[in-house]
Amino acid sequence: MSQLLDIAHADWERRTWIPEDRQFLIDQRGPRQMSMTTEDAAKYQKRKQEEERHKLRHKEESTLMAAAVFR
Repeated sequence: MSQLLDIAHADWERRTWIPEDRQFLIDQRGPRQMSMTTEDAAKYQKRKQEEERHKLRHKEESTLMAAAVFR
């Protein structure tokens, strides 16, 4: 089960030169930290705010459409 999503080559250490990819593979094989960085937290917060704005805009548009139908 621990290697279910392990898609790297058997010799990934020799083939992988991109630092972010190497760090990902090292993390995949080590104990998980399961933490968010400040950058991840900021992206999450921004996405949540955009979702809320979208929901509010949709609700307002629906209310306007309903009001127009009942006139």
